[in-house]
Amino acid sequence: MAGGLADGVADPLVGASVDGRYTVVSRIARGGMATVYRATDTRLDRDVALKVMHPHLAQDPDFVARFHREAVAAARVSSPSVVGVFDQGRDDALGHGVVYLVLELVPGSTLRDLLAAEGPLRAGTALAVLEPVLEALAAAHRAGVVHRDVKPENVLLTDDGRVKVADFGLARAASTQTSTATGVLMGTVAYLSPELVLHGTADARTDVYAAGITLFEMLTGTQPFTGEVPIQVAHQHVTRDVPAPSELVDGVPAELDDLVLWMTARDPDERPADARELVHEVRALRRDLPVTAADAAPRPTGRAPERGAGAATPALATAALPGHREHVGPLPVGEPAAVEGGAVGAGTRASGHDASSPGTTSPTTALPDGTGGRRGSRSAAAAVPAPAPAGAPGRRPRRRRRALGALLALVLTAVLVGGAAWWVLLGPGADVAAPPTAGLPAEVAQDVLADAGLASEVSERFDDGVPAGTVIDSSPGAGQDVGPGEVVRLFVSRGSEFAAVPDLVGDDLGDARREVEGLGLVLEEGEPVYDEQVPEGDVVSQEPEDGEELRRGEGVEVVASRGREPLDVPDVVGRPRGDAVDAVSEAGLEAVVTEENSDEVPEGEVVRQSPEDGTLFAGDDVALVVSLGPELVPVPDVVGLQLEAARTALEDAGFVVEEESVLGGFFGTVRDQSVDGGSEAEPGSTVTLTVV
Repeated sequence: MAGGLADGVADPLVGASVDGRYTVVSRIARGGMATVYRATDTRLDRDVALKVMHPHLAQDPDFVARFHREAVAAARVSSPSVVGVFDQGRDDALGHGVVYLVLELVPGSTLRDLLAAEGPLRAGTALAVLEPVLEALAAAHRAGVVHRDVKPENVLLTDDGRVKVADFGLARAASTQTSTATGVLMGTVAYLSPELVLHGTADARTDVYAAGITLFEMLTGTQPFTGEVPIQVAHQHVTRDVPAPSELVDGVPAELDDLVLWMTARDPDERPADARELVHEVRALRRDLPVTAADAAPRPTGRAPERGAGAATPALATAALPGHREHVGPLPVGEPAAVEGGAVGAGTRASGHDASSPGTTSPTTALPDGTGGRRGSRSAAAAVPAPAPAGAPGRRPRRRRRALGALLALVLTAVLVGGAAWWVLLGPGADVAAPPTAGLPAEVAQDVLADAGLASEVSERFDDGVPAGTVIDSSPGAGQDVGPGEVVRLFVSRGSEFAAVPDLVGDDLGDARREVEGLGLVLEEGEPVYDEQVPEGDVVSQEPEDGEELRRGEGVEVVASRGREPLDVPDVVGRPRGDAVDAVSEAGLEAVVTEENSDEVPEGEVVRQSPEDGTLFAGDDVALVVSLGPELVPVPDVVGLQLEAARTALEDAGFVVEEESVLGGFFGTVRDQSVDGGSEAEPGSTVTLTVV
């Protein structure tokens, strides 16, 4: 429902982010056990179906534990006809805690929608829908998973013409909790097997029974048993045989009557052992059923089998997808059964089967595989042809030529029939047993099938226990009869669905990408950073860390190095030595100081630097030359010399000479000088002479 509104109430989860990954877009459906939303997986950028358990169930540790175990089991069911399970988890940051499943979002409608729109389906259409349903159940049964809620609501018809079975896994958790803890019957009672009603037990044959009821409904447009309350319907499952579809609709082929009655036998031992046994039977029916029978429009007979009072089919708790309902559990005999919070009446202990009761059928047709299961509803007498009428009086004897012609016709017929039988049974047209392929490399398995005259197609699935590229299973399975040239579908492992994140720090970015993608993960690049130790292009950090397991297709984010960070060189020429050294250090560089005399730059200031500008890397050197001031020169000793000689000596040394006379400087002799001879002074400085 767009905008997250249903029944006029805003859904608080719409718009929220679950586990920081799944953004809830809108609510699809709400049931007794969970609510299903359309969501976006922001990590992989894809639409998914997010199934969120109701808060009161999410607080039950036993339920959550069973939910997790069943989700894991369902994720291991390998079949293209099964709605995929992508993820499962719990987000305690939202309200009371959100326990969720992430499922494949399947665009399309349900088989229930098709039946509501079309009514009874043609035989060929019904078988075309049933076959992938059985393939999905066969895959589940191989994996040890029992669906326990097969019904039209859980059969999805995609927009591109595929058929998928939904709601694997959660059912067992739901039914276990409700049956053992509260005695509540969950699900739609119209599809309950007798053993599930009586004992609360379920195995693969329980799914076969529900699939048989679903086939009956496809062929007739109605369910075999209805009643005012669920207990009436449950009682009929235990005490009555499902009628043949042809009793309600003309044109249903006898082979489909037989199939329905075989699948819905009240005794589980009289049904197929599991869905795998049925897949080949249905394929053979589809191949051998005449086109006129497969395409005949169903016509109601006007008859209806005797049913419980009322016509309404009791629908109970809703399940995973639009129109789906939650799983079924045992209906305790002799106890009230609560449905959606209301009592539906007391249970009635099942009586033994009454052969004279309405709905009873006479098993007359044996199975092709010799199981002897009940598959016919027509009486044995009806199968015997009526005797030919006695010859009319006065009819003349046949002529010899006619007798000979008849004999030749019989011989020719025998030859043709025998040849056809040889072709089909022993010759090129004979069925062959599908060779075993499980455990073989996919290429080898395809060669094995080709050698047996069979075609093959490959469907890849993750499998934690089977190496990548190895066949997990096939459909039809090993040993099952397959027509010449028929396609055998190989389910090939893509390896474990989970992969351990490798240690990528220090690796070249290209090598890291190849390593991550080789594990089926996705490399995501973060913003590169400067790093003084890690060379440019190598990985500096990663998230998550090495060793953590991710589901294949999930992302590993890495940050690559941009190499050493370039640092600007500050201009410190003319600055005092201390200030210049501090400025260079603050820039992340190292100041290296030398000194020299300078006539222009005052002592203690920077005369020049190298480099003068540009950039360096952290710790690189900047050479600073600091002024010692002008260079000093020796002062000549001129004491005792005559004034003119002394003046000449000092001026030649670069000094300025001044004189002071004592007694008029009569003798012209230097008696003292202001700067001692032999000391050093700056060129151009003044030396004062005392002259006598």
